[in-house]
Amino acid sequence: MDNEIDEIAWPEEINNTSKNQLSGYNESDTDGEIVNVNEVVLTIGDLFNDWESVQVIINSYAKQNGFVVAKSRKDVDPIDKSIIRRREYICWKSGTHQSKKKHNHQCDPKTIELAPKNLRLPQLIIDKIEHYTTNGNLGAEQQYKLLVQEFPQYNIAKKNLYNAIQKFRGVRIHDKTDAATMLLFLLKQREDDPDYVVIPRLERPANELTGLFWMTSYQCNDLWPKYHDVIVYDTTSKTNRYEMVLSLFVAVDNNYKTRIVAQALTKYENQADFNWILQCTLQASNNLSPRVLFTDSDLAIIAAVQVVYPQTRHLLCIYHLFENVKKKAKSKLRGDMALNFVEDFYTMRNSYSEEQFNTKYQEMLAKYEPCRPYLEKRIYPSRESWAQYFISKIFTAGIESTQRVESINGVIKKLVDRGTLLKELVMAIERELDKESHYTRINDFYGSNLSVGFSSTYNTIFKELDSVLQANLLPILLSIQRAQMNQSLLYQVNLVSINQIEDEESNDNNGILGHSHDIPQIRLRDLLNGISYNDIIEIWEVSYIASKTSKSHYVVILKDVTLLCTCMFIINQGMICRHQFRVLIQSDNAIFHISHIHTRWFNLSSDLPTNSTGFITIINGEKNHTTIPLSYMNQLRTDNVYTMTIREKVNKKIQYGAAMSIAKTSIQIAVTEGITAELIGILTQFIMKYRRSTSLSIEKSTESLQDSQGLSIQDNPQPLSVLPDISNPEYHKPKGRPPKRYKSTVENNCITSGKPDDVTVQKTCSYCSEKGHNIRGCPKYKAKSSANKENEYLV
Repeated sequence: MDNEIDEIAWPEEINNTSKNQLSGYNESDTDGEIVNVNEVVLTIGDLFNDWESVQVIINSYAKQNGFVVAKSRKDVDPIDKSIIRRREYICWKSGTHQSKKKHNHQCDPKTIELAPKNLRLPQLIIDKIEHYTTNGNLGAEQQYKLLVQEFPQYNIAKKNLYNAIQKFRGVRIHDKTDAATMLLFLLKQREDDPDYVVIPRLERPANELTGLFWMTSYQCNDLWPKYHDVIVYDTTSKTNRYEMVLSLFVAVDNNYKTRIVAQALTKYENQADFNWILQCTLQASNNLSPRVLFTDSDLAIIAAVQVVYPQTRHLLCIYHLFENVKKKAKSKLRGDMALNFVEDFYTMRNSYSEEQFNTKYQEMLAKYEPCRPYLEKRIYPSRESWAQYFISKIFTAGIESTQRVESINGVIKKLVDRGTLLKELVMAIERELDKESHYTRINDFYGSNLSVGFSSTYNTIFKELDSVLQANLLPILLSIQRAQMNQSLLYQVNLVSINQIEDEESNDNNGILGHSHDIPQIRLRDLLNGISYNDIIEIWEVSYIASKTSKSHYVVILKDVTLLCTCMFIINQGMICRHQFRVLIQSDNAIFHISHIHTRWFNLSSDLPTNSTGFITIINGEKNHTTIPLSYMNQLRTDNVYTMTIREKVNKKIQYGAAMSIAKTSIQIAVTEGITAELIGILTQFIMKYRRSTSLSIEKSTESLQDSQGLSIQDNPQPLSVLPDISNPEYHKPKGRPPKRYKSTVENNCITSGKPDDVTVQKTCSYCSEKGHNIRGCPKYKAKSSANKENEYLV
């Protein structure tokens, strides 16, 4: 044949290797393979140690001459089938058509590098792909960039990379005990930690898991009680194979970091499910509802908040609101009208007063008639949740959208997908919670080892004030306040009277008002509403030096040393703004009071300023103490939700959990060692010793301990061994046909003939089921066929 290589039969093992053949090859230091260092020459009579060496030489020879070699046939030993006596190699294009030349295609040693066989990924790269896929959860693009940089000598085809990633990801087998395994894991956590909250929801008759709410003891005893004043809530889908919706509650801690405070899984996204989730938060937190709750514009969530959280101020995510407005404008309006609608909506939203808002609202109704139903039914009824004049005096911890919970959703979705089992999803969330705790420990370490830097504004001009903040704030909050100190030097101030101020009647800013530091968030007369002019000491006009077009802010100094600013930074975020720092430098009547900083930002490990110890003040650079609180500030801004009453309840729960953990361990040891009588005697003596002061008997002590825990997850908690059978939620098969997977050269076991080279598969007869022949060569079938023909002939 024109395309065949000379048929050469080499024995399996020959000890005397030809010197002529080895002269062009060296042994590799890494993998022991023969590596081509000179031109490869094949001659009749060359000897090799094994067939693997033959394969390496043949591949190198073919690559050098610009073609790819393939195995054609082999002859095995008649006695031992595992011994190959002869093998035939042919060109990969052999059989397409005959050619008078040696090859029927062009042989190019450069382009042959792109042949599928030469693009086969070596085992070293495959191991890397397995590591990146299984341990790093990296996508194809990320892996491709890493592999190209690490292995520049190889041509890495993306098709082979995709198939390798899919191979190592594997196909998740449906687990009938998935829900039960996941729930048992959480219940085991609750058994080890009594403060761990697990609330499942099962539906009869099959005990299908349709809802699950859980909180760790740290979330229940620390995060939620301290930071439930501002909560962000959102849901995400495509995190598990049952299409259960993952709900996350997120808060901002005193270091300005995003923390997950509760999580839940539900079957649907309707009001009933949202009611159940919100009620679970009340049950787990001893009826501590959020003061401010941010969500998207889902009507079911809005209705559930009104029912379960009637005292909570519900605010809508400003990002989702504007995206919905843009989408509606594009669907109802055309051309510039859609853009004008969005700009007018921004202007209406940024109105300083309700009168301005209603005026602009009526103008939009008349101007954009196609959008009238949307404005009347969806936008106007929810105005108290997003209009600037409604939310400007609310403490929001600097939150305006659900971005913080969306970022957590993005992190979790990198670890799971729509085929993830419930137990895998729960483990992924638990790992994220562990990472948060680990970050907190690292932050505490660096906070206790502060470094000394160069002189700056905060350690020169505000030296004493900075020392107070450094003692009471964590690093991120401290850096925010120091940034405001540095920015304060870019502003100039001017003392004005109340009669000289002319407030703007409208704000035409086409954007989110809170994103600009140089645009007032409220008019001065609205800020001073309810404050007597006799209580005002000074009013300062603060303007930006670098811009003549920026609008001025006004800082007001009251008799109780309260500092108010029209940027509302001190109200919305609970910290001192750059304009107030500038006035602290300029005015002798401006006094720093520690209550200007919201107490939720204080480092709880330090001694907090209270009415009993006195409030820290700084007057003209000197540190003092006073017992006078900021009365006006307390009226405008909500107090810290982590009150002494809540703190005492939480401490009792923590003490109960620690004591119960020791008690369980003691009981297990006593039962194992057979000394339960001794343990009962010790506990009885303890109860008899303190029963007079507590007025509790042995029977009542157990009930009192359970009541002090403050929470019972289940009315009749059952042991883990007697839990009822739990069925998985209904499995939702994805729409469409599963994508076909094409095998590539990445798989070493890939064979085109359907059987391996070294294995001879015997035929199986479909008639007699014997090996070695098929039905056409079956003697029994032939005999029966002959007999049938003879019978037909005789008939």
